[in-house]
Amino acid sequence: MPFTTVDHSVGFGTESAFGLAVAPTRHFEWLDGSGLDYDANPNQGEGLRQGSKFPRSDRRSVGIGRGDGKIKLELASKGLGLPLSYAFGTAVSTLVSGSMYQELFTATTTATTLPSFTAQEGIVDSGGNMTALTFGGCSMKSVDIKQPVGGIATLDMDIDTRSMHVVRTFTDGATTNTSPILTSAAGAVFTLNDVGRSVTGTGIPALTTILSWQSATQVTMSANASATGAAVSVTIGLAYTTPTYPGATAALYTSTLPTVGALTIGGTVTVPTTTALATSSGTVAPGLKGWSLSLDNGLDLKRDTVGDRRQPITGMRKGQLSLTIEYDTTTGALLREAQANQTGLGVLLQAGAIESLGSAQTALLQVAVPVAKIDKGAIPMPTAGDTVVTDVALTVLDGLSAAQALYLVMRTADTVL
Repeated sequence: MPFTTVDHSVGFGTESAFGLAVAPTRHFEWLDGSGLDYDANPNQGEGLRQGSKFPRSDRRSVGIGRGDGKIKLELASKGLGLPLSYAFGTAVSTLVSGSMYQELFTATTTATTLPSFTAQEGIVDSGGNMTALTFGGCSMKSVDIKQPVGGIATLDMDIDTRSMHVVRTFTDGATTNTSPILTSAAGAVFTLNDVGRSVTGTGIPALTTILSWQSATQVTMSANASATGAAVSVTIGLAYTTPTYPGATAALYTSTLPTVGALTIGGTVTVPTTTALATSSGTVAPGLKGWSLSLDNGLDLKRDTVGDRRQPITGMRKGQLSLTIEYDTTTGALLREAQANQTGLGVLLQAGAIESLGSAQTALLQVAVPVAKIDKGAIPMPTAGDTVVTDVALTVLDGLSAAQALYLVMRTADTVL
């Protein structure tokens, strides 16, 4: 699928029903290398025909399509509530004071599905023409948050999509009052991929979609036409939504850290509320060089049915933490012994932004894990005179002492997710 250029855009919108595509409400400044792709998974007949040495074109048909995408963003102080809510599953935004809102994301295990969303990609060709590709029925397979030393934190998203559609308009639509049938002699060339798409035009009620496909010249709508018409201009699918971005005051997350430090490990984590940050009685680690959090939602992507796909459900979710940290007197022995004895550790990670929210508060991101255990990396290897650095891998676990195994907080000036 097309590479990303400065003219390309991507936006998300929350669906009211799985696969019912909606116009995006948030747009993002995605990074080069991001993109969305779609595979129609065509069916090809293999019957042998005397005198024909190639597969038959009339035995080729669209199968149960599937799309995916890799989207990478820089973490900013505004505008990321929607993708994080899709990834974690539960999100609440609460006004704390002044202009400061607290967005609380929890990786709940009670819901069987995650919120579904629409992703719309705007692609500009070499002639400057814009094409909107709308991907409906999107689910967040996994996310990775990475904070390098001295750099900008990033959010990597791995997305599964149910469908892809390109908006089009034709001018020979025909409707009959009180009938759901829509016809087009030549302009539409209806396909199975039109099923479920929005359809608009004179005499077609609002919020109408295409319910079923009969032929290249006829489909059935989800609502009866309100007027009889010929040569009607009809649009199928969603038109391109012009991007809008958070204001210039949105500052990127950098290695600027809150006064409490980037990492607190061990002790007891008091989980965040809708208005209060998480706290920890553990040890503040001064030698942290970088960290990452990976959340895999364990989606069941094998829910194909005859001619369709059902919404993926969550299976066993997996959270992984990675800490690149100096082996020092503060945390060296703590991490080494925790790995050897498989001791549960509370982990509190933070990154800040240079953006004031009033009352001596600044925008920040916080990750709170009540219990994690070290898989490997805390036992140091010899080095040739350099500072000893370890790459510690931890697994997020359910210690049953807190409501959730994983919490993420954003303090922001954003008034909505």
